[in-house]
Amino acid sequence: MALEAEQVQRRNQPAHLSWDLELLIEACTRIIDLEENTGTLQGTVKTLQEENQQLRKEVAELGTQLTQDKANSQKEELEGEPPSNIANTVRPSRATQEEPSSLGPQNQQGAEERELGEQEKQLPEVQEALKQEQEAKALAAAAAGENNGEKERLQQELQR
Repeated sequence: MALEAEQVQRRNQPAHLSWDLELLIEACTRIIDLEENTGTLQGTVKTLQEENQQLRKEVAELGTQLTQDKANSQKEELEGEPPSNIANTVRPSRATQEEPSSLGPQNQQGAEERELGEQEKQLPEVQEALKQEQEAKALAAAAAGENNGEKERLQQELQR
């Protein structure tokens, strides 16, 4: 009977080893997939960081330009001089299609004020885009953290 039990155990041993091998292969596959996902997410985070940096720079430039334009407009109004041509120093708005230098002083000032208004409208859009980029970055970092946790769990399972 002991010999029979030993023979049964020997016959079942390859099946158990095969099952253990399948589990190890599955765990390794999961780890590889998680490493690939982590690499992809890290690339996404890097891209988002670069875009975020560019957007911050653009917001700062727009804010500086807006402040300068307001100060120049106020200065010119106080001095009684015709306003300078702002269209040459800032991005033309979609609403302003005419050439400000060809307009009279009143129309030119109105065009400059519309341009300032357009820039002021752009600032919240850029700030919202920055906020969304930061949220996406946080989500990507959280997902990378989850992938790392799953990877560690699988590695521990693999070591067992």
